Amino acid sequence: MGFFQNPIPPTSQATDLTGQTIIVTGASAGLGYEASLQFLRLKASTLILAVRNIEKGKGARDAMLADSEVKCLNPKADVRVMRLDLVDFQSVCEFAGHVLEEVQDLHVLLLNAGINLAHFEKSPAGHEMLMQVNYLSNALLSLLLLPLLQKTSKSSRTRLQTPTITFVGSLAQAFNSLSRSNLHHHSSRILPYFSDPARYSRFSRYPDSKFFVALFVREMAKHVGNDDGDGPVAVTVNNVCPGTCDTKADDNLPFYLRIPMNMNRRLRARSVQEGARTLVFAATGVGMAGNGAYLADNVVSPLAPYAYTDAGIVFGQKLWKETVEMAVEVDRRAGDGIV
Repeated sequence: MGFFQNPIPPTSQATDLTGQTIIVTGASAGLGYEASLQFLRLKASTLILAVRNIEKGKGARDAMLADSEVKCLNPKADVRVMRLDLVDFQSVCEFAGHVLEEVQDLHVLLLNAGINLAHFEKSPAGHEMLMQVNYLSNALLSLLLLPLLQKTSKSSRTRLQTPTITFVGSLAQAFNSLSRSNLHHHSSRILPYFSDPARYSRFSRYPDSKFFVALFVREMAKHVGNDDGDGPVAVTVNNVCPGTCDTKADDNLPFYLRIPMNMNRRLRARSVQEGARTLVFAATGVGMAGNGAYLADNVVSPLAPYAYTDAGIVFGQKLWKETVEMAVEVDRRAGDGIV
């Protein structure tokens, strides 16, 4: 891959999301907002904006519905705003409960919300904050809503597209610390290890959180069902890197990290519109990607080399097991869709 990023083509005009229900987290700004707008332009019937700030979410909804293309192509779109704070497991469970009560079908779950920090902080549940938001809460939400996606997949009227869970990842996963860690050489549990302030690194925690997402997706894809029986049927789970985009994703970093990051964005960043196309592609172009795939530049791409080592495979399996156990402990419904 060169310094400058490959152009991302417009989404195919043949993509028609009529009748589909889509959830986008972190939808009030940035890539989440733009992806939501693009889903509406593709005629998604119901769009749920999952946001921390309800007022900002309502403003985003109003702006989307006022868009000239949406008004022309999708004037009857049902756009709902629901609160979701990934800092707090209780908020995740409450959000999932509302969705399960109010939504009959779910075709796309786009897990876009995330943060970048350069200091250690603990969540209310006692996990390191960046790992809580970028990985654990997203994993919990995906498990809680999995049965609804499976039910949707089984419905005869939705067979043209397999329902999809898309996690927004990052090429930063390639810079994870796992290949340099001795964690896999002993019996330490993974989640407590990464909640320990003595194990924290401001430089590797974000890459580690995105690498955890990638490993979780790879394992989850093995446990979401198939089409050859009477049990839960297939759901596609994938992980997409939107590339470097012209967003404010680094605003919470200290100035000495913001300066080089902002310079990098000025030189090579994709527009928010172009970056959002990669998210829409991953969530709707599932037939081209396969289950458990990591996509970059709209093509299936390799993970960090450590993911394919014997130690990396064992680590991913262990991470999956611990994460599911944690999720079921938080909310026993989290294990319902796993096969």
